[in-house]
Amino acid sequence: MLQYYTKHKIICLVFSFLATFVFYIATCISVGGVVPPTLIGMVTTTVLFLSFLFMTSRIFGRRIDTMVMQMLDTYNRDCDPQRLYDQGAQLAGKIMKGMTRSPRENSTGSWFLSFYALAAADLGRVQEAEDMAKAMVKTAGQQRKPFDQLTVLANLEPLVLRLHGAAAAQAVLDQAEQLLSQVSGPGAEVYGTFVKGEGSTLANMRNGNTQALLDLFERVRRSDDQLMRMRVMYADAAASIYQAQGDQVSERACRQFVVSNGNKLPLVPLNAARLEELVRSYDAEQQSAGTAAFAAAPTGTFQDSSADSTVPPADPQA
Repeated sequence: MLQYYTKHKIICLVFSFLATFVFYIATCISVGGVVPPTLIGMVTTTVLFLSFLFMTSRIFGRRIDTMVMQMLDTYNRDCDPQRLYDQGAQLAGKIMKGMTRSPRENSTGSWFLSFYALAAADLGRVQEAEDMAKAMVKTAGQQRKPFDQLTVLANLEPLVLRLHGAAAAQAVLDQAEQLLSQVSGPGAEVYGTFVKGEGSTLANMRNGNTQALLDLFERVRRSDDQLMRMRVMYADAAASIYQAQGDQVSERACRQFVVSNGNKLPLVPLNAARLEELVRSYDAEQQSAGTAAFAAAPTGTFQDSSADSTVPPADPQA
């Protein structure tokens, strides 16, 4: 992410130069005069400058990564797409600009851009999300290294699934799967697991394997290790299946989870409305059952309890 923060690059360069200069001044003071330029001195100064530059770049790089993760957490953990959209606007703009000018050099930006586009879609800014998806498609097509292309495609798939459905997402996964044999290392294993897992889910959706889908959705919903946004999304998907099956108890539990944890995601008002409908339906059934029980009861079953009261009647002479 450091490439999108020009200000931090400048800070790293300036700090490294000043640190090297201070070291030179300290050396001059220690020897009691100006140190004449020599080949060894120039090499030492250059190595020192590069060392400072490497060190400051790593420090600022970690700081920026932390900043970016905090932005993404507002969406993935706090379920607040508006906050990510507002806080990440500048970074998303830089990534889009970089992808437009030099798609081949901006594969890493697709990671952030995918989440940002999903947040935009949640806010109803579908065209913006579409533009970001198109930029990612262009970037993926111009990558020279298979791993970089795989990175962009893996980040692109969830966005395509949201915007265009399972068939389009499967086409992206097919491209990614063809690249798996050309890459290696821990990163390749992570992407391999992702591609196979997503492929299995899409296959179950196509084949109507609702039980396998419910197993996955419920496992994610109940897992504290998963991002809350994903848990809410899967709870909503499970609720839809339960509704189709007529299982109102399970449906109600899933929809309540969405309402309780979804914060500002657009799924929340939809699930809240369905919950109210379920409650009204349940109340109506209970009232109907009570009325039917009353009508079916034999005469005298529901009598005035005062007739059996052990309290003596009031004395009329009192």
